[in-house]
Amino acid sequence: MDPEWECMDCGYLFEGRQPPRRCPDCGAVGAWEKLEYIDDSDDDDPEEEEEEVTKVDPEWECMDCGYLHEGKQPPRRCPDCGAVGAWERVEYIDEWDDDDVGPDDEE
Repeated sequence: MDPEWECMDCGYLFEGRQPPRRCPDCGAVGAWEKLEYIDDSDDDDPEEEEEEVTKVDPEWECMDCGYLHEGKQPPRRCPDCGAVGAWERVEYIDEWDDDDVGPDDEE
């Protein structure tokens, strides 16, 4: 199977040994990043798999239109509105605690 490449300007995906010089979608030159996939085919112990934490690529939000992009780096230009460099990394906080009950939540 040939590797996949993502255009860092518009998010276009290309499959092949080498990406083209120019992105066929946006025309960007040399803005390719090789995508790497994790092989999860060795399912020896299902319980062990539940304990593993899957690392996901960060998300970036365009501050002009709210478009969300998932990847190591945001594209230079937003594929939705065309804004240049208007990206902010989206941070998700996962601190759910069942014991943390506020005064309004008590029965």
